[in-house]
Amino acid sequence: MDYKLRKTVILWVLALSGLLILGVLWMNREPEDSVREERQDSTRPPLTEKQDGTAAGEQGKDLSAFLQDETFFDEEKNSFLEQYLSGEVLTLKTVSVCGDLRISILGEDGKPVQGEDFLLKFDEEQLMQDSDRDGIVYLEEVTPGTHQIRLMTMEGYQVPPAAVQVMVKEKPEYLKVEDIEFLIYGADEVNGALEDTGFNEAQNDSEKNEIKRRLTTDVNSRLGIDVSEHDGEIDWDKVKAAGIDFAILRAGYRGSVTGVLVEDAGFRDNLYGARAAGLDIGISFFSQAITEAEAIEEASVVLHLLGDRIPEYPVYLISQGAGEQSRAIGLEKEDRTRVVQAFCRTIVNGGLQAGVYASRTWCEQKLNMSDLEAYSVWVGEHRKSPLYQGYYQMWQYTDECKVDGMKEPVNANMFYKK
Repeated sequence: MDYKLRKTVILWVLALSGLLILGVLWMNREPEDSVREERQDSTRPPLTEKQDGTAAGEQGKDLSAFLQDETFFDEEKNSFLEQYLSGEVLTLKTVSVCGDLRISILGEDGKPVQGEDFLLKFDEEQLMQDSDRDGIVYLEEVTPGTHQIRLMTMEGYQVPPAAVQVMVKEKPEYLKVEDIEFLIYGADEVNGALEDTGFNEAQNDSEKNEIKRRLTTDVNSRLGIDVSEHDGEIDWDKVKAAGIDFAILRAGYRGSVTGVLVEDAGFRDNLYGARAAGLDIGISFFSQAITEAEAIEEASVVLHLLGDRIPEYPVYLISQGAGEQSRAIGLEKEDRTRVVQAFCRTIVNGGLQAGVYASRTWCEQKLNMSDLEAYSVWVGEHRKSPLYQGYYQMWQYTDECKVDGMKEPVNANMFYKK
C-alpha cells in the first residue's frame, strides 16, 4: 500500500473510533435528575480537584476535544503518528540460483540501501549482518528447500512486519538472474590493478613468429578484432574502412581477487561506436567464476548489458589465467568445464549464441573440450598456423596487429563459417 495512503487510512480509523466512543457514551448516559440525586446521597468523598478544574484521574470533560486539536490529523505535526509512520519503507528481494541465497534490502527507490548494518534472522535461528553495508547479504551452501528470512527492526526504517518465505533451489535453471544489475560495479568503483589481472595465455604459446598483418578473407572467413577498455578510445569508422568485418567487445569481468562483477569501462562506447560504423559484433566476458551459480551470474551480466540487442557473433566466456593469487586458479578441469557449460547454457537460453575463448594450452590441459563441442570455440595461438588439433571456429592469431583507428596494436582474429 502507498505510504501516504496508509497514513490516511490510519487517520480515518482513529477518527471513526473516536466517534464510536462518543456514540456509546451518549447511548449509556443517565438522566440528569438521577445523576444529581445520586451525587447528593452519596457518602463517597469528593475527588481531589486538579489546577485545571478537572478531577484527578479524569481525562477531560469534553470527549470530543480531539476534534478541536489542529495537530491531531496533521501528519506533519502529530508526533504519535510520526513515531509509527515515519522512516523509509524497506522490502526484501531474494534470489536463489543453486544452493545459494542472495537477499537484497531495497528502499523505496527499488535499490539496495547502503551504509547500514542491517541484521537479518534466518529461519528464526541464525542472525546475519550486512557487514559490508551494501544492502545485499549472500549465503552459500544453503540447504535446498523453504526457509524464512526476517529483517530486524532498525531506527529510521519501516521493516516488513512478517518473515519472508524463500525457496532455495537445488539445481540451476540456467536462466538470467533477477536484479543482476544490483551486483554490477562500475570500473571506477573497484581497484582495476588488483581485480582486472587477466593474462592472455596465448602469449605463452607464441613462438614470436606470428602473422602481425591483417589476413585476407574469403567467402568462408571474416577478419575481426577484440577490444576492451585497455584499448582506449577507438575511431570505429577508420576501423571499418581498414577492412575489419567484426569486433568482439568485452562487456566486463569478474574480479580475480574479490569476485566482484565489473562492467568494462569502454563497453558502451565501443558498442555504440561499432554499431554506428556498420561493424558486426560479438561479446566477451572475462570469467573468474568458481561455481555454476557464479557462471550464471556472469552470463546474466552480459544479457543485462545487451538488453534487447542481438550480436551477430557469439558471446564468449574468456577462460584463462589471472595470476597466482586469482580466485579461480585452483579449479579442477571438470569444475572449470562445468563453469563454461553453465555460462553457455544461460546465454543460449537468453536467445544468443555462446562460446568459449582459451589458449591452445588451456584447451588441452584445463578444459574438457569434448564437453563443449555444442558451442563456438575461439582458440588463442599466436603463430603462423595453429597447432591445436581440436575443433575451433575462431582463431586469435596475434595481439600485435596494426589497424587504422586504433591507438595501439590490437588482437586480430579469423572467424570461419560453419
